[in-house]
Amino acid sequence: MIDDAERMPPAPEIRGQSTSRAEFGVRAHLATKARTQLSGLHKRSRFLAKVMTSLFYYALAMSRPSRLILPAVPLHIIQRGNNRGACFAGTTDYLVYLTLLRKYAAETACHVHAYVLMTNHVHLLLSTGSRTGPSILMRRLGQHYVQYFNRTHGRSGTLWEGRFRSCLVDSERYLLICQRYIELNPVRARMVETPEAYAWSSYRANAFGADDPVVTPHLVYTGLGMHDVDRRAAYRHLFFEDLSEQLLEEIRRCGNSCRPLGPTSFVDDVTRSPGQGPGQQVAAGVPLTKNK
Repeated sequence: MIDDAERMPPAPEIRGQSTSRAEFGVRAHLATKARTQLSGLHKRSRFLAKVMTSLFYYALAMSRPSRLILPAVPLHIIQRGNNRGACFAGTTDYLVYLTLLRKYAAETACHVHAYVLMTNHVHLLLSTGSRTGPSILMRRLGQHYVQYFNRTHGRSGTLWEGRFRSCLVDSERYLLICQRYIELNPVRARMVETPEAYAWSSYRANAFGADDPVVTPHLVYTGLGMHDVDRRAAYRHLFFEDLSEQLLEEIRRCGNSCRPLGPTSFVDDVTRSPGQGPGQQVAAGVPLTKNK
């Protein structure tokens, strides 16, 4: 007689263990295949993301107005805080910015004729003997000031609203008008009643001879009089007359669109093809001296 125990099928736990191993092998294979497919998708996604990002910035660059910079031709530069946010939070911030401005202007052979540091933006009027000087100046100035500002105020990220805006300025007719526009910013913003009451502009240096190592007088400024006292008096007299709304709008429009500021003859002259620029005609725009 055959024992009943010999007729019994294999124990369920043994059969279960065998099935579990088979399922595990299938699942492992499927998981490996899925990971391989996902890895390929991720690589393609990253590649596509890089391509789309590159196309975005290329399109953005192509949509921007080209910046025109010519040696010896004054340049009005505007740089705003990101989302119109504050760029200066206290006295030390202004002092650090001016120190950096002086340092990098000297290194890039840029001569600053006028400036104003507003709470959330900056205006500079400068000239240079190099086409690349202003861009290098603003890059170094922006990078080092942002590093200081973020470290000091416990923040991170960008401070400026993209690249700076700029426009060439006709020195013969518009240079002193542009200086007045810049130095009167705090008055138009109703921060002060008179330009000399604002500490963070070049007005005190140009109008009263206050010591300001950032400022280099332009030849048009030095032509206001034979002596320092005469120049300053003549310069102050210019501020007795308000800038018209038409002039204000023209300066803003040119600054925002990077279009030259000046009469039609000047605009035609500076926008000629390379090799036909104003060169000799505007050479007189180079600053003479630091002394006022």
